Amino acid sequence: MNNHFNAVVTDLPYTIPSGVREQINQLSRIVGIPPYLMQGLDGVNILCGVIVYRHLDRLQKYQVMQLIHATKNPQVIGALSVKVTDVIVNPNWGLWSLTNKELAAKKKFHSAIDTYMTMLGLGASAGSISSLVKSSWSNKKVFNKNILLIIVWGGIWYSKQVLGETQDEIDSRKVFVKTPYH
Repeated sequence: MNNHFNAVVTDLPYTIPSGVREQINQLSRIVGIPPYLMQGLDGVNILCGVIVYRHLDRLQKYQVMQLIHATKNPQVIGALSVKVTDVIVNPNWGLWSLTNKELAAKKKFHSAIDTYMTMLGLGASAGSISSLVKSSWSNKKVFNKNILLIIVWGGIWYSKQVLGETQDEIDSRKVFVKTPYH
């Protein structure tokens, strides 16, 4: 990468429309901000910078932050600063910031959990939940094994949610290929 930030929509792993307003709408949806906050080609460039931020060198990150602050709009600065810092703290808070390789690894991990839990019969079915509720209600207390079961079911549910979100992100990418940043 060179030392000048110059990401464009073709650097992103998504199929992006050609019109500027449509690009802003789609990129805003991807990063999760209201589209009315961004305007024109500068808005497109800023959103591209936010999406690839994790993969930039220090100078390029500084340049993206300069672009964000140049809007002089406190709503834009606040919304995009949160998006940028979120993925620095935990890249999983913005699946759009993950590389194709990171997404594939995340999918593989959560698919393995899903497979193993299914093989062990640890899924939460309507019958098993009903049985747990009846048992707890009739005994007027929740036993330690029931609490453990609830925790396991919560973990399985969470893993399935993450797997679904990861698959949605993979599906939203135009081609699962390497771009300069992904």
